[in-house]
Amino acid sequence: MIFSLPISTQHLIPPSRHRRSRILATSIRDSDDRNFGSRIVDENMFLLRKRIHEMKMVERNYEAPAGWMDWEKKYHLAYASHVHVGVGLLQKFLIGTRPSVGVGIMVLVGLSLPTAASLVLFNLVEACTWVLDLLLHH
Repeated sequence: MIFSLPISTQHLIPPSRHRRSRILATSIRDSDDRNFGSRIVDENMFLLRKRIHEMKMVERNYEAPAGWMDWEKKYHLAYASHVHVGVGLLQKFLIGTRPSVGVGIMVLVGLSLPTAASLVLFNLVEACTWVLDLLLHH
């Protein structure tokens, strides 16, 4: 869908007659009169976070923090781009599906992780009980 983005301007005159200044307010709207301001802010916040991360990398001379393992230090420079690609693929998939599919996947993952964790914990307790029972009865 292609939008034409006319810029609407509105001149606001302050209620005080003692001042002779005007305030100019502009907003970007598409042909259906929807405001794109929040989307632009969201995109700019992403860009801002990315640039802050890049500046921190430059300050550290692109070196990983000292406490990291060797494999983490080797992977450090490519990590951010791999995260961006992964999130981009996830976003492309979710946007291309029906909203109910996206919500269903989030619910499925949200319920399966605690279920799997509790199953692992239950089996770990059973294994510890079995080992202790074996040690104490021999």
